[in-house]
Amino acid sequence: MRILLIFALFIFAKTANCQEEKITDQLLLQICNSIDSNKSDNDSTKVFQAFEKHLVPVLKEMDQSQAKAAWEKTLIRLQRICYSFKKILDKMEPGTRSDWKEVESKPLPSADKSLCQEFSKLKHFSYLELSGDTVHLTIENGIWTDHFKDGTYSKLKVRWKTECELEIEFIESNNLLRKNFSKPGDKYSYQVLSKGDGFYAMSAEIVGQNRFLTFKLYY
Repeated sequence: MRILLIFALFIFAKTANCQEEKITDQLLLQICNSIDSNKSDNDSTKVFQAFEKHLVPVLKEMDQSQAKAAWEKTLIRLQRICYSFKKILDKMEPGTRSDWKEVESKPLPSADKSLCQEFSKLKHFSYLELSGDTVHLTIENGIWTDHFKDGTYSKLKVRWKTECELEIEFIESNNLLRKNFSKPGDKYSYQVLSKGDGFYAMSAEIVGQNRFLTFKLYY
């Protein structure tokens, strides 16, 4: 991440006027494709050259505050829609205090219907962020609400697909990371895998990205 911060200082020196909305998924996919097609053995070079080609021309038209917001959105949103970029960041910052782990395929659950029905009746949970911070979660009246350490929140619609699998759809957030990572309509599929001592083992799928993770929901 230090490399990216150094690059950010270069970007923020550019000034003018534009809108942060120019940071579209289409632009981010162009960045991702450039990273994927770059034959360099150096990950930083791949990112630098992709940003230089696709992002810098857009940010040069913005003033400093707009460029900062657009840069934050790029770094966060790109992690959702570009797996290769996410892998590069993971190598730069290995090891976290979180329960979240990326896995190669969708895990097979061992939970039975009665365990999942028990889970669906609960309203209050917590889980660990990648930073190790605790997020408090409420699932009530068809709404999944994350409550973060800094007082911000995220809201998502909940729809049960089977007894043990639910889909959540992003509505809104005033949390910097969440509002830049997801946009309204983005969906995530969650699955109850098993029950442990004080927690449920869960899997998560980023719908449309064929990416799967496991984590724990504490109750």
